[in-house]
Amino acid sequence: ADNNKFTLSTDGKLSIKETVNFATQAQYKLSISVEDGIGRVTRNFTLNVIKGLAITSPAIATVIENTDKVITLTSNKSNTTFAITGGTDQTKFTLNGTQLTFTATDFEARANDNTYEVEITASKTGEDNAIQTLIVTVTDLNDETPSNIDFVGSSNITENTATGAELGTLSTTDADTGDTFTYTLENNSAAYFAIDGNKLKLAKTVDYESTKTLN
Repeated sequence: ADNNKFTLSTDGKLSIKETVNFATQAQYKLSISVEDGIGRVTRNFTLNVIKGLAITSPAIATVIENTDKVITLTSNKSNTTFAITGGTDQTKFTLNGTQLTFTATDFEARANDNTYEVEITASKTGEDNAIQTLIVTVTDLNDETPSNIDFVGSSNITENTATGAELGTLSTTDADTGDTFTYTLENNSAAYFAIDGNKLKLAKTVDYESTKTLN
């Protein structure tokens, strides 16, 4: 096995220690194990060295919304020329030499999974072209203000209901994804109510004869 020619990070990223050359070694064999405290499994892998032209820069990238992303294209051969030759979202990309730029995009503007695809072709005299489909994923930034608060529960409170009783649940409408929200009572509401996470609770026993409406 060629395990000594590779490194493996704790987050599962495999890297090779040496520059590969088809004439020197056309194939690498390695064995990788994984365990979870209960059991262990090992799998053997074979990696083949490509003799011809190949694009070696990553085929995936991520970018925060509303931010340009510049990707440097590389290959395994010198004097390689790159071109944008297709892809569903090729109009979102521009190419200058080896610098591929993805145009800043708003996360909320996309209805699907916020991935953008472009096809890159590498060419070199005397070599067959190499083609790579590159995918950029736009991630959400917390830049939208909540637009509404919804309350699920009854608007009626039975008099003499015990203090601490749960009255309903609050939820928020927000164009951002994955946000957490903090709810706060306004005006004099805290005299009668309390918020626990997203739960609205009664903080003070109410009597119909003295208080008929609470805001």
